[in-house]
Amino acid sequence: MQSWWDRLDANADRRYRYHVIGRSDVPLEWGAAPEQVIVPKPIQHIFWKQIIKGDILDAIFDCPFEMHELIENTDIANAIFELKDTHKEVLYYSAIRQYSNQRIARIRCQTDRNILKVKNTILKKLRKKLYLALCERQEMKLPLSQREKEFLDKYSPDFSDKGHSNTDAFKIKNQSSD
Repeated sequence: MQSWWDRLDANADRRYRYHVIGRSDVPLEWGAAPEQVIVPKPIQHIFWKQIIKGDILDAIFDCPFEMHELIENTDIANAIFELKDTHKEVLYYSAIRQYSNQRIARIRCQTDRNILKVKNTILKKLRKKLYLALCERQEMKLPLSQREKEFLDKYSPDFSDKGHSNTDAFKIKNQSSD
């Protein structure tokens, strides 16, 4: 009976590993040669290529605490800026550096499942802040793109109760300041 449960547990762990470790450390779209035979590895790094071309902003803001400077949308940039430092670090390693959960866990001396939970928390916070910002824009009769409308439709069941009270508070705050 014990061997049967061990086999089921091993299968579940294998499925989880295959699902999470699905990518390498260097994304293929960066154009890095897999063997680094002709050009030394540091020169093939994407930041060196950008610096040589004169695009230095990505290299300057290559930091978990400055990554909000790379984002054009002010609502998203402000939402990332307001995150806790630990959340910024996990988001940076996950989104910008494309590290796997296991690698982030080793860097932070945590488990990969904990990193997955933190990433879900970060996404929920960012979605909520973006939802509130889009609701404010919608109430001010500002145009929304198709993706923004789809986002509002998708997440309105999750955040609509909280969204209306916060946007009402925003309206009251703006009326009192006028």
